[in-house]
Amino acid sequence: MNVRCMIIDDEPLAREGLEQYAADVPFLELVGTASSALKALPMVQEHQPDLLFLDIEMPKLSGLDFIRTLERPPLVILTTAYPNYALEGFELDVLDYLLKPITFERFLKAALRAQKRLEGGGEEAGPTPETQDVEKDEVDHFFVKADGKIERIQVEDLLFVEAMQNYIQLHTRRGRFTTLLSLRELEASVPHPKLMRVHKSFLVNLGQVTTVDGRQLVIADRKIPVSRSKWDAVEQRLLGGQLLG
Repeated sequence: MNVRCMIIDDEPLAREGLEQYAADVPFLELVGTASSALKALPMVQEHQPDLLFLDIEMPKLSGLDFIRTLERPPLVILTTAYPNYALEGFELDVLDYLLKPITFERFLKAALRAQKRLEGGGEEAGPTPETQDVEKDEVDHFFVKADGKIERIQVEDLLFVEAMQNYIQLHTRRGRFTTLLSLRELEASVPHPKLMRVHKSFLVNLGQVTTVDGRQLVIADRKIPVSRSKWDAVEQRLLGGQLLG
């Protein structure tokens, strides 16, 4: 059974990633994409999709409020960088809840679940705070658009991220990548225990720190300053009570 789907997300990179995922799933038929919930309203009425891949945080009308505007909403799979909306999504009877950055394996699992529901293969319960696997997914990589290409960045290869003016530079083992994101957006989209914001201009991979020099962290011969307000938290997470001598 083919599943007619739409993608609604205000982030161009996120839309492109989901479009590619949808193209790789044989039974998904992408009938439209939209950069906002407001633009999606007439498209949903026109195309009558079976399934929406729907972002939550969007300007003017959030994804959750968008669901509430629909008299007979199709199946909804929420796509978001913020896990704190899970309960509200459950109350709206969404089918699944995908936490960005979304792996293809997780996307496919959600798509198969939608196909099974539409084929009448049982009324599976939606994601609850107790059973959802949003936070169980291992975030080991993410994608960024840099120099006109989409680059896959492995978290273990990431050294640190530096905020410039209106963009950031990702310093990795295989080079530097510049992308039009903010540190806040990256931090929210890539939850990982080794990644930590240590300064207003720096996010670091604590696993790559080789030396602590005063209130600076040394990574690949680069000294990263640590804000005074963040030092105690950085010291605790970095050393974890394992300092000898």
